[in-house]
Amino acid sequence: MYYNYDIVVDKFTKEENAMSKHKYISFDEFVANSGYKRDTVIKRCKKNEIPGITQKGDEYLVLSGTRYPYNIRRNKLNNSAKRRYILLKAISEFKYISHLELKMEKRQFSNMINELLEYGFIRKNNLSNKYGTNPYDCTIEGESFLDNCNTKKELACIAGTFVGATISAMNC
Repeated sequence: MYYNYDIVVDKFTKEENAMSKHKYISFDEFVANSGYKRDTVIKRCKKNEIPGITQKGDEYLVLSGTRYPYNIRRNKLNNSAKRRYILLKAISEFKYISHLELKMEKRQFSNMINELLEYGFIRKNNLSNKYGTNPYDCTIEGESFLDNCNTKKELACIAGTFVGATISAMNC
């Protein structure tokens, strides 16, 4: 369910007034979608770890398309292939990740996103949250690619800039 919150110009800043043009979901819906306990989500919100959620008094405004952060702790970021794989996996799992978590520059992150878009592994979801991977969803091709990348040899298929026919690369 989406909400359009009418924000009175006098009471809020320009930034908050611009937010009124976006669609919002309820906090309870976000908690249910995240799969985490409400207290855990609130704790992350208070630390400003979930882009797209703002606290107004006792209530939270949640931009549609906001996702819970991806747990990157168990992943090694040795090379671009692993970063690209984690990026696609986070999008596939409806989790948020940005260039900061992947330890890369924003332009490199944008280039990886553009490559995934170009090869049809992800698509724009046209929701309100534009932070990190929030504006993208995984396609059937992306899911199929992830399903076929279980070994290190197959993971090497996604190294570099996806030169050549990517679909045939799935058959490493």
